Amino acid sequence: MWILLACTGDPATEDQPRWGSTEWSGTAPDGGFGARLASDGTRAWVSAPWACAVFAVEPGESPTALFDGERDTFCGLGLAPGLWGAPGQGGTLYADRVALATGDQVGGVIAGTAAAWVASTATGYRDHSGRDTTLGTRPDALLLDGDHVIAGAAHGDVSLWVDGVPEARSTPGDERGYALARCDADGDGNEERIVGVPGRGLVEIDGAMIGPGTGRFGASVACGSPGTIYVGAPTAGALHHGAVYVVQDGVATTLATGKELDELGSALAVASAHLLVGAPGPAASAGRVVVMPID
Repeated sequence: MWILLACTGDPATEDQPRWGSTEWSGTAPDGGFGARLASDGTRAWVSAPWACAVFAVEPGESPTALFDGERDTFCGLGLAPGLWGAPGQGGTLYADRVALATGDQVGGVIAGTAAAWVASTATGYRDHSGRDTTLGTRPDALLLDGDHVIAGAAHGDVSLWVDGVPEARSTPGDERGYALARCDADGDGNEERIVGVPGRGLVEIDGAMIGPGTGRFGASVACGSPGTIYVGAPTAGALHHGAVYVVQDGVATTLATGKELDELGSALAVASAHLLVGAPGPAASAGRVVVMPID
């Protein structure tokens, strides 16, 4: 299962427009609404990839449908601001309904914007120039870090590639590389590389491991204000209630827990001074997104 890592630019500030609702709900069961989230810092995008539906949300508004298609194309499985991928049936990457790239199962994971993007393919990734990089596997996470592309893979002998150069996995089964982000996690004014290691229930921040060690903590990450990151643990709780944590000064504190089988924390994004938390739930569920102010 691919997880979109949502970490976008500068965090929202207190004077930006605000959402009033505390929850957005999906409209159909087995759609996975909330499984993927993205943000440009103000607006948000939500998808229900198993139902092939993509929504945009303006501050103060409810989600508005942007796109829907055949379920087995999985549109919205890859999601970034203004971009979504439909890797099924060949693969298509869209920017506001316009196809940017096709073929090779493109678009399962996306990073960047319409002007500069990178999207997963069946065996690696493609960038906005049309160049393909072969890794031998489909990435689980992608990150544009300036001129560099970092790709993560949760399984196999390699956990990360930086511009195609591999970093070997040191601990089998740790799922290192499932999620990626880069932001000022410790408040020192410099950005750190953050790697989700949900198989061990941890996040790695410039090599230091942090987290409770349970619940697949590290399956999703979002950047807050300097010194703050948010981390999802979608299988926390005996019945996969899920949870979201705030990490400050190297300490992870529970911010919210989900309902039974919620899988809260499957995806995260920060927009308009709110933390958006995806809870796609089980097959019978329509899924939901919890909207939490983070002043």
